[in-house]
Amino acid sequence: MVHGVALLTDDGNAAYECASTPTADDYQEGLRHRGPDHQGAHELRGTGPSTTPLLHTDPAGDTALLFNGEVFSGLEVPPGANDGKALLEALSRPDADVPTVLSRLRGPWAIALWHGPTQTMWYGRDVIGRRSLLVHLPRPSDGRLILASSAPLSPQAQFEGFEELSPGLYSISFKQTQLGELGAVAAAAEAAGAGAGPGAEGPFSTGRSDRPASSAGLPSGSSSAQAAAGSVDPALSRAVDGVLAALRSSLAVRCRCIEDHGNHQNSAGAPSWRSPEAGRTSQQQQQQVQQRVQQVEPSQDRGQACETAAPASDTPGGSNPVPTTGTAEPSVAAIVTPPLPAGPTAAVTGSMAHVPPAPILILFSGGLDSTLMAALAHEALLPDAPIDLASICFAGGTSPDRLAALDAVEELRAFAPSRQWRLIQVDATLDNVDALRPYLLRLLAPCDTVMDLNIGAALWLATRAEGRLLVMGGCSAEEAAGRQQGACWQGGRQEQQRQQQQQQQQQKQYEQQQQQQQQYEQQEQLTGQTYRSAARVVLLGHGADELCGGYGRHRTRFRESGWAGLEEELALDMRRLWKRNLGRDDRLVADHGREARHPFLDEGVVAAVLGTPLELVADLRLPAGVGDKLVLRECLRRLGLSRAAGRVKRAIQFGSSLGKQSNRRDFGSNRAANARSAGSLRLAELSATGT
Repeated sequence: MVHGVALLTDDGNAAYECASTPTADDYQEGLRHRGPDHQGAHELRGTGPSTTPLLHTDPAGDTALLFNGEVFSGLEVPPGANDGKALLEALSRPDADVPTVLSRLRGPWAIALWHGPTQTMWYGRDVIGRRSLLVHLPRPSDGRLILASSAPLSPQAQFEGFEELSPGLYSISFKQTQLGELGAVAAAAEAAGAGAGPGAEGPFSTGRSDRPASSAGLPSGSSSAQAAAGSVDPALSRAVDGVLAALRSSLAVRCRCIEDHGNHQNSAGAPSWRSPEAGRTSQQQQQQVQQRVQQVEPSQDRGQACETAAPASDTPGGSNPVPTTGTAEPSVAAIVTPPLPAGPTAAVTGSMAHVPPAPILILFSGGLDSTLMAALAHEALLPDAPIDLASICFAGGTSPDRLAALDAVEELRAFAPSRQWRLIQVDATLDNVDALRPYLLRLLAPCDTVMDLNIGAALWLATRAEGRLLVMGGCSAEEAAGRQQGACWQGGRQEQQRQQQQQQQQQKQYEQQQQQQQQYEQQEQLTGQTYRSAARVVLLGHGADELCGGYGRHRTRFRESGWAGLEEELALDMRRLWKRNLGRDDRLVADHGREARHPFLDEGVVAAVLGTPLELVADLRLPAGVGDKLVLRECLRRLGLSRAAGRVKRAIQFGSSLGKQSNRRDFGSNRAANARSAGSLRLAELSATGT
């Protein structure tokens, strides 16, 4: 269950309620974008609607919960139940140990909780910081404590004094605290931290004695050298076993916890997007990870929390997720210049109107991480479920990432020819970014650097996922027309059973020929049309580079300080990922009514990587495209996608060519931009200098 969070408390001073400070109403538009289903909620779990906040009434004291997240495991959620309601039930007990309950959760979350029995307010984020939560601490000019998922979208609403809340859990007891003391108590809570914050000893601490800090003790002629030569040593093979099993489990649960809320009826008869093998293999995979890596805590089978799944509605949330001209706010459609159409349904007309929606969307550069996610998502979903892939380009279709994406989708078609792969080619310009800038700055806040804007613009446009369509493989044209919901998903399996009968062998061959012809016709019919993804879940590759040594600065640190320096740099990157990327990108993706999910930041995946010798994770003695993210490259090679496995990392702003274009315009050249450290330059400083 995904909600936006907006909580305002004050000390009773009415002077704060003025035009210069945000009010609760200022947050409503942004919350509607994040949770388009109803009342600011984006529901992917449960068979019926719920309200926000979630309320529990009890004589000992009422409990209210604002929950933005997903419970993948760590709490029993019966099949078909809503995970937010299950969490409220666990937290509302008079004797509930709130820190213990929340520390057991596996999955992303940000919460604000009023626990009536103890008169305590709790708020915080998961230890990785995968969900946005901004905090405004009381100060002399505004004595309110404010928690919000994002800034108000209106440029007239002031948004000062907010910062990303450090991961962890914080509490304020109102049995001892008066409203007038709220500022000091909240500041003390943040300074102390009631949970495992980014500086605490946790999964990203550097004191891991079980992982070698150098190649000492590893076989000579080692696995990395053999990987460069095209062979895989047994130690690397075992590492791939553990990491790949963890990734399979992670993708299975993230592709599975999706339910249809286009109408809130019994979903028992709804078609399932989950592979029938996924439920049986999930527990086996998790057991393999637990045997391989001792850090994985015992928990329920991941399949228990996410037993049912169904296709999404025709558009995210079933409604337009962007502002319309009927609102008081200026619409995004009015800000965005052509060629971007106005709304999500404008692109789905004519022959596209009956194309079944894909359950997931993948931010797709064609590189190692996104191709690995696509391949494992294929394993997790039913064979007939389409997968949407979004490719962003600011160079007329010729950026490095677009060319890589076109090659990678060809490789995916060869890997899984029966899967319908939909590459959405999102083409934009620097003028589009300039037109969007006022709107994006509200979503980015408090992030405010040139790099934030470039990454934010590319990510927002990519996850809007509207562009020219390239279709490869998949169901027949007749099935894709959707004569009835679920025909493609169930009919394909029934057809396979009929075709297995030997007496129909001749008919089978004829049907296969016809189906192949229909596939070609469908591809010709759909390819080139403008299409907007209706997927409610977006898979992102965050964490892969930070865990596995994918950045250029990792190679620099390794040259300067060896294995120990590389280990420290990786730990630092993981500890600050919440502040540099995760909160910002959650705000951008959620603005489209979609939910960001991060397979590489699954707790089991993190544990598997941290339990693997560093030389097997990343050996930076080897060249780029070989030694960086070594274990992930071998995972993809094992699946048979060798071209994507060898691609060199490019950040989204450079792979899409946006960074190059903005640097030339604002600084004169890439070299001049690098000399100015343009990426970390604040936008206000850039505007002030006029360069």
